[in-house]
Formats: sequence, structure tokens, C-alpha cells
Amino acid sequence: MTATTLALAAVRHARAVPRSVVALRVLAVVVLALVAAGGTFRLLGGQWYVVETPSMGTTAPVGSLVFDVPVRAAVAVGDIVSFHPPTAPKELYTHRIVAIAPAGAITTRGDINGAPDGWQLRTSDIVGRVTVILPGIGWGLRALPIIVPGALLAWFIGGLLRSAAARRATRLLGGSLAVGLAAAWLHPFTGMVLLSTGVTDRIATATVVATGLLPIRVSGGGRSVDLTPGQVGRLHIPVDTASAGHFALQSALHLPVVGWAGVALACAAPLLLACAVLIRPPKADREAA
Repeated sequence: MTATTLALAAVRHARAVPRSVVALRVLAVVVLALVAAGGTFRLLGGQWYVVETPSMGTTAPVGSLVFDVPVRAAVAVGDIVSFHPPTAPKELYTHRIVAIAPAGAITTRGDINGAPDGWQLRTSDIVGRVTVILPGIGWGLRALPIIVPGALLAWFIGGLLRSAAARRATRLLGGSLAVGLAAAWLHPFTGMVLLSTGVTDRIATATVVATGLLPIRVSGGGRSVDLTPGQVGRLHIPVDTASAGHFALQSALHLPVVGWAGVALACAAPLLLACAVLIRPPKADREAA
């Protein structure tokens, strides 16, 4: 082997960077970019919130991330605004403007609510005008306090292992477990809220809204309705005298075959990848063997 060949081999070895290090660097750059963008948005007066109630229906389903900007011009009917109601100044609502009186009083209403809000706003009550709504992203933000510590713990435990394959598999499975724990705690994928009920001529009517990330089927009394995130539906359930108008509702994930296949693949992917890493270990492990 010539001196030139040895030099080239040394250069290639020196330039070799572990994939985990590359991944961490990319992640760090992404996080820093997001922090910089968020900080700039805040400095310009913008704010963001996570939607926690279903009052805005499909416009802003539960778990949406809402971005507000300061109101620098007159608001108009149809604008979606975030505000502190005069009757509860510590609470924050995000509703649509449905009327503005000549004197300037502002009336708001949630898109799926049956009546306007029970107050009238002044311009000073408005925190900002909604400019961007990102459905589902808020669930991810709420899950971060669970996922980040879990992923760091998995990374630390993996680092204690000598085998590169075992390290990668442990970190992959540990991170996936953290995601699973967050999902089990927050229940982001399926959910519903019962908005109202009533009985007329032995027909019970239940109005419900889907609050999860995925479509669901709500059933009860032999009737069912399929709902997408934020969608409102009604069930008309026959009742008899013995039941006195009482009925039970159940909700379940409702997907086409392709959707179920995607869910199954997403659940199985971490385990399959970990098995693939263990079956075919990284080059460092093979060379050590």
C-alpha cells in the first residue's frame, strides 16, 4: 500500500461521521430555526394557542395550533379572533365575529354553537386576529413534555450498551414507547363530545362532535354516524317507555382498509426497524466481530 493510498484512507476515516451525530445536528438546526421563527413572531406581537374545545368545528378542531397577530385595523364580520370575554377576563376564547353594532359592540359565536356568545366585546377585549390554523399540531406540542424526557432517557440507556446495533434498537424502541405513552395519556386520535340531547315523540336526538385526529363512528341504539375531526353529527335513536329516554353512545376509530393498513404499519414500524438493525448490525459491529 503506497503512502498516497494510506493518506486517502486516513482522510476518508477522519471525515466519517456517525449517522446518529448527523441526525442530532439536523435536529438541532431544525429546533433552532423553529425557536428563532417563534421568537421573531413573538417580538412582532404574535401569539399562538392550542385549541382545547370543539366550538369552532372543522375550522379549528381540538388540538389545532392557532396563530394570532395584533389587530391593527378594524375587524370585520367573519374574522376569527381570540379574546378575553368581559365576564371572564382571565379566560381566552377563539370565535368568529358574527355581528358588529353601529356603536362598535362586537358579537361572536363558535361555528358549531347554536347561539351567539352571551357577551358583547369591545376592541380592547380582542387579543388578536387569527391568521393561521394548523390542525393537529397542538397535540404534538402537548405531547412534547412526555416524549422529550422519554426519548432522552432512551438515548441515555442506549448509550450504556457496547453494541451499536443494541444502542440503535434501544433508542428506537424507547423513543417509540415515549410516543405511545403520550398517546395513551392524551388520547389524541379519537374522541367525541356530546353537545346536546333531547327526546321528541319517543325519538332521542343526540348531537355530537368529533374531537380527535382521526375519523370515528359514533353509535348508539342501533344507529350510527361517521364523523371527521371537528365535524358535528346527530343520532336519532328510538327509545321506549322502559328506558325513559336513556341511551348509551360509543365511539370507535373508523377508517377505510388503506387507513387501517397505515395504522398497522405505523405501529409495527419501530419494532420492524429495531429487528432489522439487530439482524443486520451496523458496519462497526460487523468489523469488531
